[in-house]
Amino acid sequence: MKSSSPRGCGSSETNGKTLHLLEDGQIQVALVQSSAAIGESEKVKGVKVAFLKDETVLPSAIGIDAAVSPAEREEAERFLRWVFSPAGQHQMQIGDPHGDSLFWPVVEGKRPPPALPPLEGISTQLLEP
Repeated sequence: MKSSSPRGCGSSETNGKTLHLLEDGQIQVALVQSSAAIGESEKVKGVKVAFLKDETVLPSAIGIDAAVSPAEREEAERFLRWVFSPAGQHQMQIGDPHGDSLFWPVVEGKRPPPALPPLEGISTQLLEP
């Protein structure tokens, strides 16, 4: 949705729509998820990514409902073991090379995709849940 602001500011509910406004020149600056921003900079010449001071690190959380049957619990646990395996991490990193696959892995020994800057060079903060 386009704002009625005299500066031509735009607003959108999703990364994709916000980035489209940026590509069309309707806005000059966008605030989006890091994976979307980095993916856009890989696809569109001239798009630059900057990180704000004290970026909030968002953890990926996976839970298993305590009320599920033993068979469902075993299936969920097998899935989690796969997600955190080298094969699972590899699949997550190649699934959307210009979007959600652009993440810093939490699995020991797995490197982030080359498009990502070193996490140590980004000012971050961890929030206590």
